[in-house]
Amino acid sequence: MKMQSIEEIRADVLALGEKISTPERLLVLHDKPNSDGTPYLEISNERYSYISSERGYEIFRVETDSLDEILYLIFSRITKRIATDYEISCRVPDQDSRKILFEKQLELLGVLNPEWKKIREREIAEILQRSPYTCKGTQK
Repeated sequence: MKMQSIEEIRADVLALGEKISTPERLLVLHDKPNSDGTPYLEISNERYSYISSERGYEIFRVETDSLDEILYLIFSRITKRIATDYEISCRVPDQDSRKILFEKQLELLGVLNPEWKKIREREIAEILQRSPYTCKGTQK
């Protein structure tokens, strides 16, 4: 399998971002650490590495040979940022803010790739298993 170059992946990110009207500032794909936690992509030894580091400390690293997995990771982060902004503008008093955020993120991922939506649905189900929705002022 031929690995895509960083330039080809950047073009993919821009094209996918257009499908959901993503602000260009969110579509920047770094190829070097900024040391501020912003994820970046390295390509070497027939592997993609999606990495976040801050001041020399590695926060996370995902290594794969799957372009689809890398694009999912990139857009999971991007759609979460968009969904967070959306939730803030549509906040419902006394409702767990994650409800609107998760729904919006799933909607966006579904437009990009129905499989990505399914992956995120499973991740959200795991999150809610550990930390169910709550309303302000109530304990669950």
